[in-house]
Amino acid sequence: MHASARRRHLPAVAAFALALAAAGCGSQSEDPSADAEPVAAGKPVAEPVQWAGTFCGGLGEVVRSAQAIGAPPSDPQAHKAALLDVADSLQQSLDATASKLSQLGAPDVPDGARTQQIVLDFFGAASDATAAQREQLAALDPQGSDFDERLGAIVSDGAAGELDSRMAEVTSKPELAPAFRSAPECRQMAGAPR
Repeated sequence: MHASARRRHLPAVAAFALALAAAGCGSQSEDPSADAEPVAAGKPVAEPVQWAGTFCGGLGEVVRSAQAIGAPPSDPQAHKAALLDVADSLQQSLDATASKLSQLGAPDVPDGARTQQIVLDFFGAASDATAAQREQLAALDPQGSDFDERLGAIVSDGAAGELDSRMAEVTSKPELAPAFRSAPECRQMAGAPR
């Protein structure tokens, strides 16, 4: 199967994560917004570079999960099994990253609590979308004559557009730009020299 066709069979959230990684998290300017709200009192607060590193590290795990599919087997049953494995790995990566970020707390930047909520909502929605796709994949009959067509419909039915706009707000936050540029996990995702 051709590489573009292979990518077509990635779960939609994984394909989005690959695009986000390719765009290079944190390539923004450093002009912080003056009217942003501080992190709420009494809530856990994270050092911005550590928070950005955890965020980018989690996206990196999502990307690695998506890339694990390799060349799909020619046998439809094996292809289905491989996609189910990728969905399981992807969902575990999404859930683990949300948990780490939740425990870490919001980044200590203006509007940090809002940023944290956007990111936690992103990982939660991505996990839910992956679970829904996995359920649909599990129900597919690999011996059916319409297997490829139904598989294509499942993986193209993702929430990537909505996720993209929400994550663009986070990755373009000027207050987090220095943290995204400094965190080794983000530099690795962006392909910047260390």
